[in-house]
Amino acid sequence: MRVWLYYRLSNDDDKEQNSLLNQRRITLEYALRNGYIVAGESSDYNASGMNFQREGIREIVKAVEAGSIDAVIVKDLSRLDRHKIQTALLIDFPRENNVRVLSVTESVDTFDKTMT
Repeated sequence: MRVWLYYRLSNDDDKEQNSLLNQRRITLEYALRNGYIVAGESSDYNASGMNFQREGIREIVKAVEAGSIDAVIVKDLSRLDRHKIQTALLIDFPRENNVRVLSVTESVDTFDKTMT
């Protein structure tokens, strides 16, 4: 499975626990442990989770539209967005394009039928 790694750090985050390096380590280890191919990665630094328009998210959208990935991996869903409706949109867009979203620390897989 071809995956995209995404990480975000805002001013409000615990800098040590949620550092971009820590998030990258967590998502990369998860991908490698599961035998996934890392097709790309993006991040947003000092970016509010309430702002939907971020460069790292735009890169994910391009990869989904190009059909070059099968999943997006995040440390937890709050890395995508802090606004529940926008998070749902960020999950629905890939899912509608046959791309799952995987949250490592929450054990979320958007293709899991028990989530719906």
